[in-house]
Amino acid sequence: MAATPGSTGIDSVDPTNSTTPSIHEVFPTPPFDEDPKADFILESAEGHRFRVVKAILIHASPVFETLLSLPQPPVVAVSSSNDHWEQQLDGGLPVVKVTESSRTLDTLLRICYPITSPHLDDLTEIDHVLEAALKYELEVAISELRKALQAPKFRDPSNALVVFVIACRNKLGDDARRAALDTLKGPFIPKFNPALAHISAATYFHLQQYHIDASAVVSSMFTGEFLDIYPQDVHDIIVCSYNRCPDRRTTQDSCCATHNWRTRTAWWTRFRDRSNDIVKGIPLSDEVFTIGFIVQLISTAACSTCLPLVLSKWPAITDALKTERDRLLSEVQIDLSGAGL
Repeated sequence: MAATPGSTGIDSVDPTNSTTPSIHEVFPTPPFDEDPKADFILESAEGHRFRVVKAILIHASPVFETLLSLPQPPVVAVSSSNDHWEQQLDGGLPVVKVTESSRTLDTLLRICYPITSPHLDDLTEIDHVLEAALKYELEVAISELRKALQAPKFRDPSNALVVFVIACRNKLGDDARRAALDTLKGPFIPKFNPALAHISAATYFHLQQYHIDASAVVSSMFTGEFLDIYPQDVHDIIVCSYNRCPDRRTTQDSCCATHNWRTRTAWWTRFRDRSNDIVKGIPLSDEVFTIGFIVQLISTAACSTCLPLVLSKWPAITDALKTERDRLLSEVQIDLSGAGL
């Protein structure tokens, strides 16, 4: 009995996420090699035979439940001269051929079995196992694999694009949207990634448009006033009220600047301008919220009076900015119709 066609997953998404099998890998491994409780066998694409307990997979998968409840075809003895058997027996156990690789099958079974689950830290492997889990409707495995995609290392912009592709390929809309958001933590696709071969041109275009839209809304925080998002005591250090400030000037490039009939401190003007330049390319950049970033700007603006005041209010300023940024980004939606979502 054969399952559906084999994996079309992402074979190479990144040099750091290679799943090239080690020459020392041997399958099957315990408990799938000699389990005395096993009552049928799954044969991988490479021909490795995993002895498994039917009840565990029937409970975990409606597909296996249906597959294993069907009337079995006549038994034909195993023969090395044949390329296909209607059904094989191995040690008295029926053999079911599947198209998954041994590594994918091993990982999938370990997630479903009441044993310690494998450590899922490779995107290529996760993609292959997720594809199989969805095919067999293994909800426990699907849930665990989706959690694995949310690991901090995979939410880094260097991996977010691959996670986005995996989610789109496997029709996981929520995961695709979260991964698209994570791509905003870095510049838009700074170099070619082989994973792009697995999404349509329409999906690529919509991801690029999402970056453009996200950049525009985050940039608006640093081009408009947005004073209403800050506590009143923060207003006092943005609106310069120090008439005797030794660094006070009338030009934008010195201590204070005039804007919309209000006087703005130079550090604030410089912070907004520099931050705007950064978020245009990286909408979710955290650089603009660091202490080092603002200290450098205040120092170059020669605002010696402002420095201690700004540092004392910096947590309130960054909290307000991040809250507003997240609110604005929540209103930006990515079009996933090109991925069938």
